[in-house]
Amino acid sequence: THEGKPVKYIGNGAFNECVNITSVIISDGIEKIDIGAFSMCTQLTSVTMPDTMKEIQYSAFSCCSSLSSINLPDSIEYVWRF
Repeated sequence: THEGKPVKYIGNGAFNECVNITSVIISDGIEKIDIGAFSMCTQLTSVTMPDTMKEIQYSAFSCCSSLSSINLPDSIEYVWRF
């Protein structure tokens, strides 16, 4: 939650160029990763998504050159391209 309201998505460019991020575990309730949310996170190696995830937008993980592990739960309805 943020300011008492449920968080449903990770916004456009939210973690863009956060080069110190090495792994991400996305919380239950998150349904969408927006455009470029984790782009240029060059040290990111793994991403774990909850079963509530439905949508991954364009370039959400672009230029994540170290990314070697990502789970895509069956709940995913739409994936643009990484």
